[in-house]
Amino acid sequence: MNSIQYHHICSGEINSWKRRGRARSTLVKEPDSPGGLQDFSGSETASCVSQQSDISDVRRPSFERTPSDEQSRTEKPRRGNPPTVMPGAPRGSGIQSMTSEIAAMRIASSGSGRSSSRSIPLTNLSENPPQAAEKRGAAGDAINIIANYIKILAKPQWELFQYHVEFMPDVENKRFRREIISQQRTIFKDVAFDGSTIYSFNDFGDLQDFISRHPSTSDEVRVVLRKVARNSSDSPVFFHISNLIVRKLLELSGLKLIGRNYYQFDRKIDLDRYKLTLFPGFMTNVNIYEGSLMINVDLSHKVLNKTTVYQRLQDIFSQYQDVKQAQDTATKELVGQIVLTTYNSKTYKIDEIAWERSAQQTFPMRDGSQCSFVQYYKDKYQLTIEDTIQPLLVSKPSKRDRRAGVKSPFLLIPELCCVTGISDVMRSDFHFMKEIAGYTHIDAPTRYNRLRQFVTDIDRNPECQEELSKWNIKIDNDLVKFDARVLDGEQILYFDRSIRYNYNDADWSRDGRSMRHISAKSLQHWIVVFPAKEEQIASGLIDALGQVCRAFGMHVEYPLIRQLDNDRPEYYLQALKDFLPENTDLVLCILTNGRKDRYDALKKFLCLDNAIPSQMVLSKTLTRRNQLMSVATKIGIQINAKLGGEVWGVQIPTKTLMVIGLDSYHDSKRRGASVGAFVASTNPSLTKFYSRIIYQRTAQELMDGLAVCMNDALKEYYRNNNCLPEKIVIYRDGVSDGQLSVVTEHELPQIIETFPKIMPGYEPKLAVIIVKKRGNARFFQQDGRNIQNPPPGTIIDHTVTNADWYDFYLISQCARQGTVAPTHYNVIWDRTNFKVDHMQRLTFKLCHLYYNWPGTIRVPAVCQYAHKLAFLVGQSLHQEFNEMNLLKLINWTIHSQKYAFIPVRGWVGNLRQIRCQTTDVPPKDEPSADVSTKVTPTKKSNLMEFFDTTDNLYETKIIHGRWWHVDELRLKSNEDLHKLWYVLLKERNRLLTMEEEYRYQYELFPSPERIDKVEESMRNIMTVVRERDVAYNLLETGTTDEQTPEIRETSFGLLRYYQPKERILPFYKNRYYQLLWGKRKAAPWTNIFKRRYNEYQEHQEHQETNRIRKIVANVIQKFPHLRNEEERVMEDYKKRHDFEQYHIPKRLARRSKLRAHQTVWNEQDFIEDGVLNDPNSEDYERLQHEKAIRMRRKKNK
Repeated sequence: MNSIQYHHICSGEINSWKRRGRARSTLVKEPDSPGGLQDFSGSETASCVSQQSDISDVRRPSFERTPSDEQSRTEKPRRGNPPTVMPGAPRGSGIQSMTSEIAAMRIASSGSGRSSSRSIPLTNLSENPPQAAEKRGAAGDAINIIANYIKILAKPQWELFQYHVEFMPDVENKRFRREIISQQRTIFKDVAFDGSTIYSFNDFGDLQDFISRHPSTSDEVRVVLRKVARNSSDSPVFFHISNLIVRKLLELSGLKLIGRNYYQFDRKIDLDRYKLTLFPGFMTNVNIYEGSLMINVDLSHKVLNKTTVYQRLQDIFSQYQDVKQAQDTATKELVGQIVLTTYNSKTYKIDEIAWERSAQQTFPMRDGSQCSFVQYYKDKYQLTIEDTIQPLLVSKPSKRDRRAGVKSPFLLIPELCCVTGISDVMRSDFHFMKEIAGYTHIDAPTRYNRLRQFVTDIDRNPECQEELSKWNIKIDNDLVKFDARVLDGEQILYFDRSIRYNYNDADWSRDGRSMRHISAKSLQHWIVVFPAKEEQIASGLIDALGQVCRAFGMHVEYPLIRQLDNDRPEYYLQALKDFLPENTDLVLCILTNGRKDRYDALKKFLCLDNAIPSQMVLSKTLTRRNQLMSVATKIGIQINAKLGGEVWGVQIPTKTLMVIGLDSYHDSKRRGASVGAFVASTNPSLTKFYSRIIYQRTAQELMDGLAVCMNDALKEYYRNNNCLPEKIVIYRDGVSDGQLSVVTEHELPQIIETFPKIMPGYEPKLAVIIVKKRGNARFFQQDGRNIQNPPPGTIIDHTVTNADWYDFYLISQCARQGTVAPTHYNVIWDRTNFKVDHMQRLTFKLCHLYYNWPGTIRVPAVCQYAHKLAFLVGQSLHQEFNEMNLLKLINWTIHSQKYAFIPVRGWVGNLRQIRCQTTDVPPKDEPSADVSTKVTPTKKSNLMEFFDTTDNLYETKIIHGRWWHVDELRLKSNEDLHKLWYVLLKERNRLLTMEEEYRYQYELFPSPERIDKVEESMRNIMTVVRERDVAYNLLETGTTDEQTPEIRETSFGLLRYYQPKERILPFYKNRYYQLLWGKRKAAPWTNIFKRRYNEYQEHQEHQETNRIRKIVANVIQKFPHLRNEEERVMEDYKKRHDFEQYHIPKRLARRSKLRAHQTVWNEQDFIEDGVLNDPNSEDYERLQHEKAIRMRRKKNK
């Protein structure tokens, strides 16, 4: 692409272009299957779905008999057994067995490296299943393919003993552990060691220990071995051992471990100009593919920065005089980077920089002693930290660490960390990216030669062969070779004619310049905004757009011009705010550079505040006059797509098909949220779409709320076609192999349960396909002695696929640089009755329909649109679309609706006025008698859940119960507590909304104690949860793992009780925190303040003591029997004074409460019993003890 386009997909803002395809005859041709309309035998014609269906995907009643496995295979032999989660609904085979086997594989140690979640025991796949060949297609031309897989030829026959290794004292460095084990070579002759587990052929008994020496300190280390299991070659542990053996082969070949992969230090590439070092290496994984045990090996590169993080911090601070600005710059640059520690070669992600901490601070050791960071690294790694006041890097534990019991973050020393990868500043450097791409973007012949050399080195290395013979394993001396198929190229359809593209390039941009679009929109009212210095460039672009759009069939009027004094974001926004007519069709902005803040501000204004399609163009793409027409052509295609036009299409045989794309993206700004995107086609040609955004919790890839999205998408399909789709194909992106069962259990039920709600008896035929782009599989086409990338349309559905899955690889794009990366498709659910060739062909067709590239792309267009939409919201908008603006943005796919929004104010006066409803306006000519074909959506009144029912509207007192006691909550399960918490949370929000509304209407809120009781119940739930968490931590780690309160000195020199907790605002934005706690040491001027403050406090305490003495004297005068207990009575009064002064927050003292811990002083009970029976006496004692500590510290000052 010559132009850099900033585009968005907000629910139908579809940008335009593509990648590759091919036209040639098929390998196996049926008489009526040339690849066009006859591709799908038995394809359906457009018709409205009847009320009844002969096949059902929804849940069966309990009295119906679920078909057996044999019956399912008889009905659909190639789709496998029905899933255990949803009986009676067949899908891709292998999910049931896969989940159980994955669970069995979890007994392996965590040190196995990059083990695959697809691992399956060898005994289950030693022979190909009967249906393995039935998932293979037949259409297309045969080509010779070489894959980056190595077969393991000999199946080992041995019995292996597994031992858990414990070091006393503990040795954290894995390299030191290996050296300690290697000292006992006479005992451990043939072993595999991953850092915590040893596998050996020798039986050492249930318990064995020996003494070794620490490689660094020469101290004695006791090594204890405990037998864990006895494994055979058919055990699931064999995969873990196989990966250990392969990693051992890499070590014997001279490679060194960095992170998870091994790299060749003797072939490193120094980029002195950028102070970087590039290490080439390999990544490996052992797994079973179609019944054969293979090693998947691919190239990997690690970029290390020669400068440490500490040196980078020094460079940043030398550029700024303001410390706060330097800290902000360092945080923005370093947070999110991956660093490599120099002492143990482990990688960590920087999540935060602790500016208030230093290497001088101490932390508790396992034995309870305190140790500073300086002393720790000196004792453990013999490293001396030069700067002891440098800040610390904070890295939060990963999911794997949390599963291992690590909850506290890792603290790293910047002086001992090197940044890996490439920073954003480097990525913006064109010359740097071009230079490094020459090393990392390896073409197919070079990659094949390096992989072939890798196999040769292992085959000719005597140490590697000795290691393999020790385990009775033999590896093939060549990569796997087999036959694949190439599908025919698609015919690209325009308004009045069609074209055939060159299948080697899969690009029809040159042929499509003069083609009229299928549906061309007019551009009547549009605005062009640009800086005054870019006037000549803007004029040339306007003229070029007028010429190219005329060939597309678009009528383009001359736009309104707005020139700016400079290119700052506020000038763009002010110009649009001052001059933006309501009937504007498009806003085109010419930008001088790619500043993200300006782009985000414009997109927020044009997507959220004013729903107007927009086009952003960089001025540098328009400076070359010889390329202006090419750039204008691509911009014109995007503009037509954003206005609702259809650019091109392909032949889709079935006319009642809906295709859906799902993807997710983590919001870069809103911590704790991720964006889920839903895109569905709404016309038979699959060129118009309905989309929706769902915000989710962080790290939640599997989206919630799919039922709502599916419901609305089906309504839009019905409005456009007057019928519902008979077949639905869902392409789900962003799911790993280990999450397949979760998709089946979580997302599929939401989708399937939606169909009967749309129309009684509506049961479409559904298919769900998992799309995986990030794989390590690479394929090469062998044409004689030449090695090259396979052409677009290449299908691989055997040899390297999973025997239990209905899956295939598709190469749909053309790679002009480097090695082409295939996309893996796994059909986990299928009731469409599509043949294997039809499913593969449909997927390839969808790769042609992305309007932002005139060629084929790597994934189906709906997946790419979903990714673009999620990326736009997660990177620029950071919030959901307003529904009214969303309708204006996608008015070309959604018919107009009638929205009525009534203000919430005035609720007490008239409850019925509060509504937020959507009423569909059906066409006048729509028949109303046929109920089975009419979609009547339910009214939405979610806002009403924040208000009470009308029965309690004018009541002055509402009957309610008490709060939940702690003893009652302790008897409930965690699941019940979780449900009860959200019930109480919803009730509290409702009561607070009601209280605010009554206050606004100057009315009395009935029974305000309900809020207190709900809050007390929620506090009691948190108490029970905390008790269980503390008990679990004490059982597992011996510590409570809670933030310990402390007495800290404020910026004013005063001692205050400080409770560490998570803050809403960061340190540099929290002015109150900076004022009170921000400074590490109080300034000298605070000495006068402290002296006067202490005098005032002592005066107040003296007055309070005298007051209490008078009260106690009156009590003793009335009750002489207490004369000998005068001191105890005075202490009780002091405790009551401290409790009332320090414990009760001001917010809780504003209105009367009904809590046990706020009971008032009862003199009569004290007279009768002689003791104050208060349930919070422990709090009194704790507060009194803390006050005594504060007073003691004051006196020491």
